[in-house]
Amino acid sequence: MRTARTLQPDAATDPTRPATLPSAVLTAIFAHHADTPIQLRHLALVCRAWSAPALQLLWASFKITKERDFERVFTVLTRRTASRDHGSLVRKLELVHSEREPTITAHTVLLISVACPNLEEISLTFNPPPRRPPGALHGAPHALHGAPHATPDRLHLPLPLPRPQNGPSHSPGSSAAAAAAIAGFMHSAAHAATQTSAHHTPPLPLAHLAHNCPRLHTVHLTAYSPKNDDTLYELAKYLAPSSLRVLTLTSCATLQGSTIRKFAKSQPSLRRFEVMGHDTALTDTSVTTISESCGARLEAFSVGNAAHLTDASLSLIPKHCPNLRTLCLIDNQPDHISEAVLTDIVGRCRRLEELTVSNARAVGEKFLGAVVERVMEEVGREMKGTRSGPYLKRMSLGNVRRDVPALPAMRRLIELGGGVDASDEDEEEDAEEWGEKPSFARLKKVNVIRNGSVWWQRKRKRWV
Repeated sequence: MRTARTLQPDAATDPTRPATLPSAVLTAIFAHHADTPIQLRHLALVCRAWSAPALQLLWASFKITKERDFERVFTVLTRRTASRDHGSLVRKLELVHSEREPTITAHTVLLISVACPNLEEISLTFNPPPRRPPGALHGAPHALHGAPHATPDRLHLPLPLPRPQNGPSHSPGSSAAAAAAIAGFMHSAAHAATQTSAHHTPPLPLAHLAHNCPRLHTVHLTAYSPKNDDTLYELAKYLAPSSLRVLTLTSCATLQGSTIRKFAKSQPSLRRFEVMGHDTALTDTSVTTISESCGARLEAFSVGNAAHLTDASLSLIPKHCPNLRTLCLIDNQPDHISEAVLTDIVGRCRRLEELTVSNARAVGEKFLGAVVERVMEEVGREMKGTRSGPYLKRMSLGNVRRDVPALPAMRRLIELGGGVDASDEDEEEDAEEWGEKPSFARLKKVNVIRNGSVWWQRKRKRWV
């Protein structure tokens, strides 16, 4: 017995119905025009089936540098009469505070948290005015100052002026000059206080982003320096556990170690943790917490001020961070980090691809020998045809000893660093097919030793 069923007309049987591709296929095709918004606008106007995937890519990412652009975009996002909720399409938002534009305010962050509930990445870049010393006093004699020129951090008040004495040596214009000197100094002090207070950025309600944007997994903050880091601590407190994957804090002058440890404990899923800039110096306690809490998934760890780091904390990195791919230590003390710890990191972190140590005074034959041994193992696997997994690509060592460039291990390492870039294989094959000779412009110098610094890079060879 045949069961009766209703046949749905498709594009082959119904000429009035246009043939359409699935939305996922259209999104993959339109993704090639993601860098050209004009093309996406044209695609969105073709038909209703193309409108949804094109608008999804068009509204996915924004980089705003001017206040009028922000107002224009968010006027559309917050419009209640719109036929489509464009705010739910925003995935990535980057705000850059230029010098002549108003700063990013709390109202801006509140509007973002309400209008973009599906936000995944946010980047806030501030441009605070530079801290300038107060100008020289106009007409002030040097006798009024008990110290050199004042600085914004500490203002030196002038010495009390001597009382005018009745006598032939008294000058009628001395009191006027002193009054002018005091007036000029007060003006300079007020200007210095204004510059000091203006150096702090306004506090932002970052906790609203954590509460209203549950999909947030990437946060970039540059030069965000309010008077205290309470707002950053609240962000770490109210974020969903294990939701953050990338955290980059650059030149955040008021960032404290307690906030860094709070991020590490509440977000063990962090894959990239960067604290760059000279203002925030990480301690052994913070690095220990990061290694123990985030080490299982941590892939990139960068420290802009490693002056206080020692072997006590760095020795835990090879133990707790097996998936580490990038390690960057800037401004470290040469006597605080030993060669044994660096050798252990290279030997046990088998997925390490990039290593940067700005002060590698402790590096010697032992460390370079471990690097050569690892590179030889990777080259041996490549010759056998097993290239799976990452390999040591780049290494930057600063302030090395004078005898390091002449060591046999360094010479062997430079020999292993040459090769053909595997990413350029198609380009080279096309050149050979058309009978072109290799261009010397493409032959990059991958190994450089200059002024006590070593830049080493290895490219995979093609083993036939």
